[in-house]
Amino acid sequence: MDLNGISAVITGGASGLGEGTARKLTAAGVRCTIFDRNEDGAKKVAADLGANYVAGDVTNPDDCQRAVDQARAATSASPSTAPGLAGWAVSSTATTPRTT
Repeated sequence: MDLNGISAVITGGASGLGEGTARKLTAAGVRCTIFDRNEDGAKKVAADLGANYVAGDVTNPDDCQRAVDQARAATSASPSTAPGLAGWAVSSTATTPRTT
């Protein structure tokens, strides 16, 4: 699957599994927005990857909207979510994976 040009919001992207996901996706050509409550950590990972970051909490709808808006600005495609992939959502014209 060609991921080049896709934009993704990586929740919890400042450390651990989220950071690892952001690093793998960036290496595959995805434009990541790091979304985490840990602003310093999000800034560091974003700087390392040449990515955007949003400091915020996934339980706050306004914070989530800021993250989606920033990811949308990184690509011209309409955003879509990937419900089967915890921790990230993609914004592209690619087919969204289905969960069973």
